[in-house]
Amino acid sequence: MDLITVSVRATSCALTGYSYDFIRTKSDTEKDTKIESTYGLMAQGLEKIMPNAVQTNENGVKFVNYSAVTPLLVEGLKEQQKRIEDLQQQISEFKKIIENK
Repeated sequence: MDLITVSVRATSCALTGYSYDFIRTKSDTEKDTKIESTYGLMAQGLEKIMPNAVQTNENGVKFVNYSAVTPLLVEGLKEQQKRIEDLQQQISEFKKIIENK
């Protein structure tokens, strides 16, 4: 298995979260039409930067495979935390310099 490092920072910054109403029709649930408010990513936008994370059903409807997106978000959080820790260290060093003047 080959592991490929992805530029998580560039990828995660290009993502946009949305709030939307998901309409389930009879063909989805075999029940009455139901509207659910939910959150997610727009498949068409995600497909441009992460085509493997988007699937298309037999009707041509695109949907997000969130299990493909989650690992990148986790790595993005880890990168962000590392950056925060680096900045905190720099601030501590600057404070020591200022206090010693």
